[in-house]
Amino acid sequence: KKPVIKKEQLQSILQKNLLMEQAKEIAELKKERQKYKKNINKQRQQEIQKNLRDQILAEQKQLAREQSQAKARAQAQAQAQAQEQAHGHRLQGEVDKYKALILQAISSQWIIPEGVDSKSVCRLLINVAPGGVVLNVQLVSSSGNLALDRSAQAAVLKASPLPVPEDVSLFDRVRTINLTVRPEGMVGN
Repeated sequence: KKPVIKKEQLQSILQKNLLMEQAKEIAELKKERQKYKKNINKQRQQEIQKNLRDQILAEQKQLAREQSQAKARAQAQAQAQAQEQAHGHRLQGEVDKYKALILQAISSQWIIPEGVDSKSVCRLLINVAPGGVVLNVQLVSSSGNLALDRSAQAAVLKASPLPVPEDVSLFDRVRTINLTVRPEGMVGN
């Protein structure tokens, strides 16, 4: 004879089976949820790492750009300084040329008095107008020999108008001339 299962027992067994299946489903859902969380965390980590890499790359590019711009500015500044220096040298060369012409013009007019000590020195300050006209000649330091001092001043006045540059920036550099006069030669500053 087969064992008879009562309706209550059958319901109990079915309920247990149902509970076990539900427990299995819950366990599987929990596993899937854990797996999903793990995947999401992994994706988040990957996203965070990607964002960090992108940020680092962007910062490196920005730094490289800034360094490149700084280098370009430094090169431009160095080039501008070199051009300015070259221009300054050209100007100074022109100024020196005019100073030499002025000294030559004054020397050609200077008649040195006889019997003057060749080591005597006088200093003159000469103010010149545009066009080279001598405005005034001031004795800054006497040689101790009145005839020598006066002959030097007269030579400057006779040489007027002095050769001066037409360029205003150059002329400004020869507008005032300090001249040291010796019977053996002149030196302009």
